[in-house]
Parts: sequence; C-alpha cells; structure tokens
Amino acid sequence: MFRILSKPLSSFTYSSLISQKMYSNYIHFLLNRAKSKFEMKNLDTVNTLKDKGLIIIKNFLKEERFNKLLNEISKIDDLEEIHGEGFNFRKRQLSHFLPELFPEFNKMNEIIKEFYSFKYIPTPSINLQINECNEKISYDIKNTSENLHSDRIYSCLKYFFYLNDVGEFDFPLSICEGTSSSKMKIEFYEDALKNFKRDPGYFPFTDELKRKYDIPDPKKMCFPKNTLIIADTSALHKRGDFKIGSKRILIQGNYQNAISYKTILKNFLLG
Repeated sequence: MFRILSKPLSSFTYSSLISQKMYSNYIHFLLNRAKSKFEMKNLDTVNTLKDKGLIIIKNFLKEERFNKLLNEISKIDDLEEIHGEGFNFRKRQLSHFLPELFPEFNKMNEIIKEFYSFKYIPTPSINLQINECNEKISYDIKNTSENLHSDRIYSCLKYFFYLNDVGEFDFPLSICEGTSSSKMKIEFYEDALKNFKRDPGYFPFTDELKRKYDIPDPKKMCFPKNTLIIADTSALHKRGDFKIGSKRILIQGNYQNAISYKTILKNFLLG
C-alpha cells in the first residue's frame, strides 16, 4: 500500500487506456481535493508561473554564495555516466546536501506549495548535470530529451540553475511558450495518444500536431551563469542544440515525482 501511495501521478502516455479527457478530469479532481486556503507570500511569482509557464531569475545567488557553490561542486568526482544521449552526460544527486548548505534553493518549495495550494510538498529530486560534447556519438533522437515532449498532462514544475553561461549550442532548455497543459486543448492529448499507440516508447509529437494546434517553435533559454529558470514542464519542451565543444553545467530540481498519491492524501488530511 505504501509503495502505491508513493507512486507519482503518471505522464499521460503511461496513464491508462481511457480517454485523456477522463484521465485529466480524474487527476485534476485529486489535485483540487488536496488544496488548502492559506496566506500567499509569493502570489505575483505564482500568478506569473501559472500565466506564462516560466519564470527567469538572473543573479539568483549573491556572488560570494555562487562562488561557494561552484567550489562545493568542484569537489564532486563520483558522477554517474548516462549513455544514449549523443554526448557525454554525467549526473549526481545533490538532494542530500544542497538544501542544507544553500537554503536559498528551499525558496522553491514555498513557491511550489503555493502554486498547487498545498500545505505540504516533499523534498524534490535535485541533481547536478554536466553535459559535454567532445566527439560525435550516434544516438536515436526519439529516445532522448532532445525530442520535443511534455512531462505531464497536468502542471508539473522543475527548476534549472545554470552554473555556466549557456548559449544557443550549449544544450539550452527550449520551450514552446503557451503550451502548458492548462493552455492546451484536451484534443491535443487525445491525438497524441493515438500516435503513441501506433509507435510507443517516446512522446508522440509530430509535425501534423504542430500544424493542427498551431504550436510555436521552441524558444531557447540562453542565459548567463547564476540564472534560475522555474518552468511548468507540462509545456512542450526539449533539451536544445549542441555541437562539438558544447558544454552545460546545471542543477535541476524536479518536483514532478513529488506529486504522488501520498502527497495528495497528506494535503487532503492537512486541509
């Protein structure tokens, strides 16, 4: 039972065989039942995030704090190698020390709670990611995050903190603005599911869907180091372009798996 409650709410492609309208109604019923009323201290930020699906904060950390973070990151040497992405990809969990040493990042917890109107949110998955392209590696784009995709059929949030300057060929996060789940017609997901059933295993975005629903081209999030991006990744997005010599170092905080049945139940009881 505990394992079931701890399971995150599913992405639409793995949710069920029922219609996406039915599934969306079910998920939003659960989310709404878990809401509470309390004083909002980040109302402007939350409203912008709900409206635009994106918040960009430059110079998030003070210079001395940013340099201290870089120093702590430089001590990490046991990174996990990830294969199949077409470049050198290493990552390492930071959830065990980042919130304690750098409480500035805990501010995101308060924003996320207010975004969902939840009194409780568990610690997100926080990891360091180092992306480098030193040589050409063959790969299938369909099975990578370079393929345009949506993480969920309901709003889900991640933050991306750039530790180096990210240009247009440094794997920039790229987002189709205005495509958060709250802005999209449910028919889009129904059509996407039809494609998924024909060719399962990856998010079924096609040029036909782009034309039918007038999806804008993804906008590259190219910003200097010490920039924080909070994004609703129910919007269509992807990892951006790269070439030999490209490099991106970032910290990613992922709240999508924190929205589990257990989280909903706990907020329902607290409410």
